[in-house]
Amino acid sequence: MDTTILIVAALLALLTTTHSLHNAETPLRGYHCKDDSQTDAHEPCVLCPEGHFCPDKATMSKCGSVDLYCPLGSVTPFQVSEGYFTIDEAGPTDTRVAQQKCYVGHYCDGGGEMKVCPKGHYCNAEGMSKPVVCGNSSVFCREGSSEPQSVTKGFFSIGGSSDVTREDQSIAPKGHFAKDGILFECPPGHFGNTTGLFTDDCSGICEAGWYCPQASLHSRQVACGGEQNICPQGSSSPQAVRHGYYTTIFNEELCRPGKFRVPLPEEEVGVSSVTSKLSKDSCISCPAGTHKPVSGDSVSLCLDCGSKAYTTDAIKCTCYQSATDKKKSTKIFYDWT
Repeated sequence: MDTTILIVAALLALLTTTHSLHNAETPLRGYHCKDDSQTDAHEPCVLCPEGHFCPDKATMSKCGSVDLYCPLGSVTPFQVSEGYFTIDEAGPTDTRVAQQKCYVGHYCDGGGEMKVCPKGHYCNAEGMSKPVVCGNSSVFCREGSSEPQSVTKGFFSIGGSSDVTREDQSIAPKGHFAKDGILFECPPGHFGNTTGLFTDDCSGICEAGWYCPQASLHSRQVACGGEQNICPQGSSSPQAVRHGYYTTIFNEELCRPGKFRVPLPEEEVGVSSVTSKLSKDSCISCPAGTHKPVSGDSVSLCLDCGSKAYTTDAIKCTCYQSATDKKKSTKIFYDWT
């Protein structure tokens, strides 16, 4: 027999023996065989299907919980990575086949599911494992936010467990104003008669003769009260009239008959229970020998009684009896108007 032929035959016999020993002693992993008696590595065995794992040729199990996935030919399940979620086109939670990076506006905490970014937080990148708090009161984050949203002028942020997790915005109601996402009451002496105000001036200041407590809605929120009170423009509460002053319904009351006005320094003239207060001494008697029977401020209203009459109260004139300066027993009133 040819020596070459003998050598080839010996090598083939050795390879066959080695292959048989390997199949008999080494478990086939990542494959599933329909007939457990089969020893061939590939026939009729197939790769373990997706969503399952095969620790040996006779065992095939579902991958398991939603945080596990099993690609084709898996020997054991794979744990999902943080920032990823498991997928299966068929939908079951126990036969996941792969993992995928989390979408923007969502987060994946390693539990295998993709979750929508919650209110008061934002998720601005793919593969996030936890959401980020929204920031401060000037911004808000609705559910699924990818970025914080600035609060609109005249609005304030609402919701959330604190001012760093605001969920939405709302317009400032009447009597209030909003600044940097925070709601404030209109300050005392001011009023807010519309919504969406955004400065502490609100709608303006309270009218004279009225007062406006904090969060007032109208320029005439509360009437000043009785004659003992005064309310200048922008009052937050009534003020008591000082001793020696009286109240009027005008900004400046005309001097009464017999007197004219000598204006006091500006700071001494205020606004009364309805609008003004005046010192009684701001009106003084007409010059000697003159009278003023009407109300008014000008000294020109103080008229001379003439050579045939005199006055004792600066309001009316009394005629002399004769040229010898004797007085009549009856006083005569002249209406010079």
